[in-house]
Amino acid sequence: MSDFPSKVYLDTETCGLHSQMVLLQYAEEDGPIHLHEVWKRPIRETLLLIEWLCEHTVVGFNLAFDWFHIVKTYTTFRLADPDWIPCEHINEIALLHSRKGPYQSLMAREDIRIRKVPTALAYALAQELEERIELDDIYFAKSADKDAPRWQVFDRRNRDGLVDPDFKDVCLRFNPAGGLKFLAEHAVGLKPKYHYKDVEPDTAWRPYELGYAPTALAVSSPDRDWEVWGMKDGKLKLRGRAWPAVIDRFRRPRLRHRRHRIHAGA
Repeated sequence: MSDFPSKVYLDTETCGLHSQMVLLQYAEEDGPIHLHEVWKRPIRETLLLIEWLCEHTVVGFNLAFDWFHIVKTYTTFRLADPDWIPCEHINEIALLHSRKGPYQSLMAREDIRIRKVPTALAYALAQELEERIELDDIYFAKSADKDAPRWQVFDRRNRDGLVDPDFKDVCLRFNPAGGLKFLAEHAVGLKPKYHYKDVEPDTAWRPYELGYAPTALAVSSPDRDWEVWGMKDGKLKLRGRAWPAVIDRFRRPRLRHRRHRIHAGA
């Protein structure tokens, strides 16, 4: 008997490209093809099936797409009653999301803006709001200047585009952080020694890439030294470099950081 897990061939059918999986088709080795109707079977069965898949060698076409939907279904269904038949609880399942709970407030949100405050009162109002309203630091964790006032005063412009000297806007701009290290610090008081920004390469070395064509050859080639050129302001300018030209820049900072921690006894 082989020491390797048996192969399971699978495919999914979905509602649109980014919504929900509706059908999971699979077969073990040369066995029969099974059709699992995700929304008509108890959630418990779907969870057990996905766990069973993970014990095998999975084979599929464009598997990144299928596995994304399988994982999304699993993580969503784990939050639901395992005895539910999903088609009977569509609205409840639609409301299950990753930021449900106290950290839902970290989602992107609009500025709070008090408009058309008389200039003579605007700065006093901003200072009063700063002193009276207490807000958690995590809502501003990604701000460049952590000590800057959170309530700020901004100019208003009239219909002619000129600054209105008589009125200002008083504005609160959120800049929350939802990263794991920020959440760990906030939730359990575990202050991380480093954040990614402490070791990341200069932003000038970020690769030029296209989400819909994620291969390096989609934007450049070796004979062009992986450079990407394009027109800007009527002139041909360097827009960036594909990942083969800069990947070493992303590797080295981590090596230097790791050596520093070793020598420091970290």
